[in-house]
Amino acid sequence: MRMRSGDPREMRAGRSTGEAVRTSGVQYSGRSRGAALRRVRIWGATVAAMLVLVAALLAAVGCGTNQKATTPSASPARIAVTDDAGRAFTLQKPATRIVSLAPAQTEMVYAVG
Repeated sequence: MRMRSGDPREMRAGRSTGEAVRTSGVQYSGRSRGAALRRVRIWGATVAAMLVLVAALLAAVGCGTNQKATTPSASPARIAVTDDAGRAFTLQKPATRIVSLAPAQTEMVYAVG
């Protein structure tokens, strides 16, 4: 049975189909084409598996909560504050509103929350 040029059986046998490439059976790359393709497939599969693993890890981390268990206190906490002039005073309960007189300070207070 004679094989035609470009026949898949000839390609599977590791032979080239082009006449210009057939030079006394010498492989210049040191590896066959099949081995190189297998190596690329293995690397591709490894990279795909790593991406799936990273995506699963990020999904698992994103599902957690960062709230701590709090116990109710018997009385509201008092807050001791000292102003820039050195005067100390105590707030009976946490502040619910603030006043800012400079735009830059307003931005900082807004960023703090």
